[in-house]
Amino acid sequence: MFTNFSPDAEHTLNQFAAHREFLESLETLLTERLEEFELDPETFYRVLQSVSNEEDGQQIIRLMRKYDDFDDFGAFMAEQFVKQYGESLPAASPSEDSKDASNQPVVLRVLWDIENVSIPRSTTGLDAVAAIKSWLTASILPANQHTSELISVFHCPSKRTLSKANVLGLDRAGVEQVMVGEKREDADRKLVDRLGRELESCGEAAQAVFVIISSDCDFTRSFLSIKNAGHQCHVVHDERKPEVVKALALHADSCTSFTEILGLWGGGKVAAAAEEEEAEIAGEEDAVEDVDASEVFTGFARFWSPKGFGFLTADTPRKVRKVFAHNSELPDCKFRYLQKGEEVRFRVVKEERGLRAVGVVAKAGPGMLVCEQGK
Repeated sequence: MFTNFSPDAEHTLNQFAAHREFLESLETLLTERLEEFELDPETFYRVLQSVSNEEDGQQIIRLMRKYDDFDDFGAFMAEQFVKQYGESLPAASPSEDSKDASNQPVVLRVLWDIENVSIPRSTTGLDAVAAIKSWLTASILPANQHTSELISVFHCPSKRTLSKANVLGLDRAGVEQVMVGEKREDADRKLVDRLGRELESCGEAAQAVFVIISSDCDFTRSFLSIKNAGHQCHVVHDERKPEVVKALALHADSCTSFTEILGLWGGGKVAAAAEEEEAEIAGEEDAVEDVDASEVFTGFARFWSPKGFGFLTADTPRKVRKVFAHNSELPDCKFRYLQKGEEVRFRVVKEERGLRAVGVVAKAGPGMLVCEQGK
């Protein structure tokens, strides 16, 4: 994980998680040692502060802070790797089958510039990955052949390109999340660096399929490098300008709209099924009772349309199967929408066409809707 670690290289969630677990382990170990001397952490801290100007005290502080910095920790882990294994792990002797290129798995690398091609607010991270994999299986990958697959997403956490829910969804889908900095074009630089290393590791004999998810024409030289190396290059974009799409497709084996991939997922029936569900719910006849506008209901989002409205179902204080909701009644944020199944609280008013929800908020409290979490 930390082989050839460099502070300037891309860093993954797994590396950050390892650093966090390391610090937590140190904290637990320190607490156990202090208990042996019947000291609590606050007393130890006061003692340490009292000797901070002495050489021994300064040495203890330096040791405690040494690996608090992620870059120092990464360098330490890389050093330990070299001590244990040498410069690199010994290569396994290839079997006779592996020497035959026809028996080697197809190398699939998906590099996703998610700041450029984002997950639509009507789709979850897990569903987006499922759609991509379905498209790859149906249209790109050779049938009945093993695939060595890695999907990598490049994003900056501080820019909140991904909601917390989508970060979790991508993690559950087994996607590698590469952290990039806030500097302009840092995601592009790290994506190109990764592509270069992947091309080197593929070698001439390996079959490789590269999928670049981005509408950025700055990557066209990278597309050419992939083709010149004898590998397949496929582009997924969300561009609407025909001239830009032509430029993206110039050196690619295929150029596909991300919206099209999401629409094709499920055998081409996803969009049609959503419209059918919307019409079915809208056509339901629900007993419309007299309601008190001050009464607070709890329930969940039964359906939500990209058009900006949906239907809620109330569970308490009484069951109401269909309550219309418009995104103007959601909390003020960049994008207003509900994900299917989200638990909500709301009030209900009776109108000529039926019941309408007002003051819709998350059941768990303010700021807890997916749309409020920076997507």
